[in-house]
Amino acid sequence: MGCPTQDGNAELLLDYSARNLSPEATAIFERHVQQCSECARFAASQQQLWEALDSWEPAPLSDDFDERLYARIDAEAQRPLWQFLWQRLLNDGWGWKPAAAAAMVTVALGAFLFVPQRTETPTQAPSRVEAGVHSDTIEPEQVERALEDLEMLRQLNVNTGAQTTPAL
Repeated sequence: MGCPTQDGNAELLLDYSARNLSPEATAIFERHVQQCSECARFAASQQQLWEALDSWEPAPLSDDFDERLYARIDAEAQRPLWQFLWQRLLNDGWGWKPAAAAAMVTVALGAFLFVPQRTETPTQAPSRVEAGVHSDTIEPEQVERALEDLEMLRQLNVNTGAQTTPAL
């Protein structure tokens, strides 16, 4: 058996202290406690704790304890909800920081959900010539037509014998 304090097996130590181990496991653990000073120290401190709990006597209750308890419960039930929530918000450690963060989230969500979004419906788009848009992409058909036009102009110049001379 490995040492429960070194293995991190605190459940075995607590089960031994609470007397929840089987008789065989208890005998094995007691043999280990005789050899391991750390487990012996833990077992002794747990034994003292259990003895203190066994000897503890609660304070006696007053005769009118139940009546006072039920009257206090009724008084809490009669309070308005906003007072209950306000007390919980301020007195139970919530503070103003989480409330401020919740308010900011609410404002952001409200702005996102309730501000109308500008959506444009597409109308008939003007042609490229009307819009004055020059396309940087050239289609293969355009290149082919341009080359055919250049070839036709070259043939026209050759057939007419025109020479390009600057006009005076």
